[in-house]
This record gives sequence, structure tokens and C-alpha cells, in this order.
Amino acid sequence: MSKMFNIKFIFFTLLFTSLICGDDMQRLESIVKDIAELRADYEECKFELQTKNMQKEMVYDEIKANISTCREENERMKEKLEKQKLILIAKDKEIISLQNKLRTYRENPILTAKACEEKNVFPQLMMKEGLLQEDTFEVKSSTLNLDNEEVIIFTTGTFRVKANTNIYDSPNGKKIDEWEINRSFTSTQKKGTWIQITGYFIDKKWIKATKNMWIEEQDTLKR
Repeated sequence: MSKMFNIKFIFFTLLFTSLICGDDMQRLESIVKDIAELRADYEECKFELQTKNMQKEMVYDEIKANISTCREENERMKEKLEKQKLILIAKDKEIISLQNKLRTYRENPILTAKACEEKNVFPQLMMKEGLLQEDTFEVKSSTLNLDNEEVIIFTTGTFRVKANTNIYDSPNGKKIDEWEINRSFTSTQKKGTWIQITGYFIDKKWIKATKNMWIEEQDTLKR
């Protein structure tokens, strides 16, 4: 009886021990599995973090490059703006100067016309014949009475010769040249039936007359 009891005791002890050890093995395997999963998650998170850091550095470098480019462009725009300001100031001064000259011309048309005849500021200037119209400047014609003959001073006009005609050094004066038909010239005054030649065209280039040149009005046609 005692022997039978010992056998049963040993059997139950072994069974209980196996049950206890089996649970420990399962728990150990579960822990190992959890550790492996945690390690995999850690590696994945680490890789994602490294990727995000690299992307962050790339974005940061791009932002720095854009800031540098914007600064350079800003400096260039500042320099361009300063140059434009200087040009604008120069243009304003030029406009004021031209306005003053125009005001002087309007106030003293006769004196200004005389001054233009005596001195050509742009002797080499090529002028289109169509631009020299009577209404180039808004100045009315003026008349003077010299040597009992009426002298009419007007704004620059363009004329052409109707037929082959003679050129004289003064009204009813000495013949100094002969012009062919359609020869173009400019004038700013007339005396009686004579027109003074202040300049003429050669190969479409205007040349200032360097001596007294007169032509009869009947031989001319105003353009």
C-alpha cells in the first residue's frame, strides 16, 4: 500500500512538473517572439527616421539655395532700380530743358527763327522732307517792314522747285546757281515775291545754306 502510494505521488509530481515547465516554455517562446517583433519594429522606425532626416536635410538645403538666389535677385533688382532712377532724373531734366526752349520760342518767335538761321545745332542731321511741315511748331507767322518791303517770317516749311529755275544772292539780285525741277529746300521767311533758302536736300540729307540764296515764289511749290 505504501509502495503504491509512492508510485502515485511520483506520477502526479512528474505530471505537475511537466505542466509547469510546459507553461514556462510557452511563455519563453512568446517573449522571444515579442522581442523579435519589437526589434523588427525598432529597425523599421529607425529606417523611417533616417529617411525623414535625409529628406529634411534636402529640403533645408533647397530652402537655403532659394534664399541665396532670392537675395542675389533682390540685389540685381536694386541696382537696376537705381539705374532707372538716374535715367528718369536725366529724362526729367531733358524734358524741362525742352519745355523752356519751347516757351522761349513761343514768346519770341522772330528772334528764335533768326537764331536758327544763323546757327544750325545739328548740321549733319538727316531730316525727312515729310517732317518739315508748316505746323511743326505752333507759332503764327510774323511780319517785319525792312527797306520798305514786307518780310514775312514763318515756321520752317519745305518747298520744291516746279521747274528748272535760277537761284539768286538776293531778291532781284545776281544769279549764283541753277536748280533742276523737284529740287527740295527749306525756308523760314519771304520778302515780297521772293523766298529765302535756308537749307536744301542732297541724297535726302538736309544741308544748311552757307550763303544768301533766294528764289522767286512763283517757281516753287509748298510741300
